[in-house]
Amino acid sequence: MLNKLLNILRQISETIAQNENHTKILADIVKTLAHNFEVDVCSVYIYHEHLDELILAATCGLNEESVGNVKLKPGKGITGASFKRREVMNISHPENHPDFVYFQGTGEERYKSFLAAPLTLGGNCFGVLTVQRQSAELFPDYMVDMVKSLSTQMANLLMNAKLLRCLADENANNSVESVQKEKEENQPDRPNGPLMLRGIAANPGIGRGKVFIFKSGDLFDEITHLNNTDKAKELAILENAIRLTKDKTLELEKKALSMISEADASIFHVHLLFLDDKSLIDEIRKEINVNTHTAEYSIKVVFEQYKQRFIRLKDQTFQDKVMDLKDVMLRLAETVKMLKDGTCPAEEQHTTAPLSERFIIASDELLPSALIKMPVDNIAGIICEKGGATAHIAILARALNIPALMGIKTLMDNIRNHDNIIMDCHAELIHVNPSEQIVQHFDEIIRAEAEEAGAVVDKAPAFTSDGQKLTLRANISLICETSMLEEYGAEGIGLYRTEFMFMIRDFLPPEEDQSRVFSRIIKEAGTHEVT
Repeated sequence: MLNKLLNILRQISETIAQNENHTKILADIVKTLAHNFEVDVCSVYIYHEHLDELILAATCGLNEESVGNVKLKPGKGITGASFKRREVMNISHPENHPDFVYFQGTGEERYKSFLAAPLTLGGNCFGVLTVQRQSAELFPDYMVDMVKSLSTQMANLLMNAKLLRCLADENANNSVESVQKEKEENQPDRPNGPLMLRGIAANPGIGRGKVFIFKSGDLFDEITHLNNTDKAKELAILENAIRLTKDKTLELEKKALSMISEADASIFHVHLLFLDDKSLIDEIRKEINVNTHTAEYSIKVVFEQYKQRFIRLKDQTFQDKVMDLKDVMLRLAETVKMLKDGTCPAEEQHTTAPLSERFIIASDELLPSALIKMPVDNIAGIICEKGGATAHIAILARALNIPALMGIKTLMDNIRNHDNIIMDCHAELIHVNPSEQIVQHFDEIIRAEAEEAGAVVDKAPAFTSDGQKLTLRANISLICETSMLEEYGAEGIGLYRTEFMFMIRDFLPPEEDQSRVFSRIIKEAGTHEVT
């Protein structure tokens, strides 16, 4: 198989080198693949980002007039399902499949077997390669492996040749362009002037800085359907990965404890509870044992099942828990991958945030473990497309005193790295590349807040006008607030709200944890009284 793959790749490379016409290059490639695979049909669909559509870019076997005219939304049709799920789909009698969508005039009704492989590279999916035959048998395993291996190489070759964007543009006909124009008028892909977006305030304040877009590495996008050949080995890897993931989670909790209060750091204890959840882990073991999936694919399947259960509850608090479950399940899957091939976990391979300036971090979804690893002193604000005020990332933002806005729809479509951002969490708005008038307005607010924060606090003992001594104490909810006792001249703690320790958790804090927190509170108060 390897020699055949190398021969196909050589032919594709020669085709790219000998032609400049992008459409002809892809047309020649699908002919080459159809011949080498000995199939009746070979087609390539390219993802058009602006339209959010898969467009048939080239075919050998289907009606040529279908090129540029067959379009699918991600998730629609078998091809769209392969793209969205990042899965190879090998199907007999595709017309009976629940995802099947028929396109009249393509001639595909003659073909009774269908194989689709997403063109993925670096965690991104650029399109789908499909092959079809008239015979109804499933494609054999060696063929599936060959198409899957080739799809990544093909994505790489096409990307290097800068074909993907050109092909997507060339195949967008006039009707497509009008749809794109209409979409851009309603929701510009790239705002030229000032823009305001609304979100949900997770922590009050005003943040200002340049955008740093954090793209979380979603390993689930790269995990494809595979069957294991040794159940015992997969189960052993899973058990080892659970143990290592627990150790890694404890390290994150320890780091969080050094930065924020014990109550807020306890969100990572929730991750440990997931890893100790017998029903959750048993579901993963079942996927390995009964359905003979690999450990990493089993983790992906079970996460998707739990995710759908949480979403169906229609409660924002439960929907926010999906992010915590995803955080720990990704860590578990990455550990499995590391044990199998010795690679670094995906979360440690991302572009690091700038260290020399304060910035606004923007993300589709920001997981707690990712935030803890960042230079938090440089973060002027957090803006996210997903999540709400009850998400654990919001709790971390409050603990770290970082202004945060969550649930900003279309955020990632409307910002770019280094855009200037002013976020007003009081009004629940962000200003993207604001006008000079807006900048001046917030300059005055920021200056006034800085002056107020820098004002000297009178720490002298408190007396009434007739000379009676008063004791001024502080009310607190978090351990981290004890640092302000001296700053404001408080003589002890008038009320420590012990219920917060329970409210912040999804479980009852053990007696030893409560004792440790109370001891630290009393120690921080020194010789003063604590209630």
